[in-house]
Amino acid sequence: MPLTERWTVSFSRQASDGNYGSETIRIERVLVALDGESMHSDDAIEALKLCRQLVHQELSRSPNWSVRRAIEEPKPVAATLGADEDDPEDLPY
Repeated sequence: MPLTERWTVSFSRQASDGNYGSETIRIERVLVALDGESMHSDDAIEALKLCRQLVHQELSRSPNWSVRRAIEEPKPVAATLGADEDDPEDLPY
């Protein structure tokens, strides 16, 4: 009887639409090492990265704009003070 090693890696994400509704996507990958093979943690890490990427791609295609907006990456906030502007401690309240 062959000896097999089996790992299951999964990632799920739920995004609310702001109106008591949500979309949830879960991706699972089953990693199998057949007789004589061995798996490494790097295999699971790569599988998890792919699961995460697929979930975010699919949620970004949602027909609901609120769900799409909920999973967007936060945008960096622009600095309000430049190098040539006043020191913030010198500004009036």
